[in-house]
Amino acid sequence: MIVFISCGLAIVFFLITAVLLHVFRSLPTDDATIHKHLCICLLLAEIVYMGSADQIGIICSILAGSLHFLLQAVFMWIFLSAFQLYLLLVENTYSSRMNYFSVVSYGMPALIVCISALVNARSYGTPEYCFLRFDNYYIFSFVGPASTCVLGAFIFLTLTICKTCWSSMKNKEISKINTVRVRNRESWLVIFSTGSSWAFLLLYMVQKLPILAYIFAALNCLQGLSIFIFLGLHDSEVQKAYCKWREGSSHQPKASRSPFPLSNTSSSHNVEAPYLQPSTTVSSLSTVTTPEMEFQMGTFHHSELCHTTRSPIYDNREQLVS
Repeated sequence: MIVFISCGLAIVFFLITAVLLHVFRSLPTDDATIHKHLCICLLLAEIVYMGSADQIGIICSILAGSLHFLLQAVFMWIFLSAFQLYLLLVENTYSSRMNYFSVVSYGMPALIVCISALVNARSYGTPEYCFLRFDNYYIFSFVGPASTCVLGAFIFLTLTICKTCWSSMKNKEISKINTVRVRNRESWLVIFSTGSSWAFLLLYMVQKLPILAYIFAALNCLQGLSIFIFLGLHDSEVQKAYCKWREGSSHQPKASRSPFPLSNTSSSHNVEAPYLQPSTTVSSLSTVTTPEMEFQMGTFHHSELCHTTRSPIYDNREQLVS
């Protein structure tokens, strides 16, 4: 039960991170796209593992092959993330390579799974768990390529550290170097949490010890939390887009309401109130006279209106008679 609870929490973290990278990113750079694909692959891997519980037969074999493909893609994206960080430091101009990265990250795992299934399809799925078999060492068809990806990521991250130290000694592009250093530390933590959590899951599949289940649950939650913080919340473009969205929502104009009603539906005559400018003061409201009405301090004098307010047409008529 504790394993499935940790998987559920990790799924929530992966989903939120993928949504953040997709929604709050104004320009989809290669880094953000790599991290988004990494979150999606981890999310699907957690779902497939939870769905593979108590499955047997051909369904278990299909789920085992799917889990093999997704986990292999996860470590391919981890390797490409470290490689992209190194390219960001050594290159002066930006050029997108996402088409090549996508082909490598999904093409290589698909090729490995196809070859493994053609060599021995019965090694996918066992009565105890839905993954590669351990007794005939077929698990190394996953462990070997995954370890190679992790080793390659370690190499490029180490080269990045050496390059940043050399550049800082020459005082070249200090802001860029500081950004790369922060992302380098975050990449180390993501690699550690991801690799250790799935390694303990493989051990738990074989031995079914409660202590291994608790260790995997803790590391799995740590994996989801670290990816959510380092790849989602700490992303500079995500922070800028979120702040811009908050400023835009807080400065929206509110609907203005008139201080005087424009019409009275209960009356047969529609009498409109005079338009008052916002700068009108109380003293200026002493007398407001129109050809049809007269307001004196808010009091309507009917008799004065009848005797003092005369129509221009009536005045012209008296002149003609006289």
